[in-house]
Amino acid sequence: MTGSRARALRDRMQSRADHSIEFPGSLTPTEHRAVEAVIEHGEDKIAARAMGITPSTLRSHKQMAKAKAGVTSTVRLVVLYLAAKGQA
Repeated sequence: MTGSRARALRDRMQSRADHSIEFPGSLTPTEHRAVEAVIEHGEDKIAARAMGITPSTLRSHKQMAKAKAGVTSTVRLVVLYLAAKGQA
């Protein structure tokens, strides 16, 4: 790996680490409920129905939670969320 690529990777990982320090405390109550609904119901459509919102709105809450956690995948979001709550 070249020096600049290694620095970019290190910077990206540090950015993720900085986000995870605040996570999940930085989530809004609705974002917490969205992540919990995804954990409980699995599928966005079913989780959204359980929350009484549209799947699009659920995806928006989930996207904000992922950004705050510094991740791009829902699986990683759930793993971090459960680990932070001591359930992983």
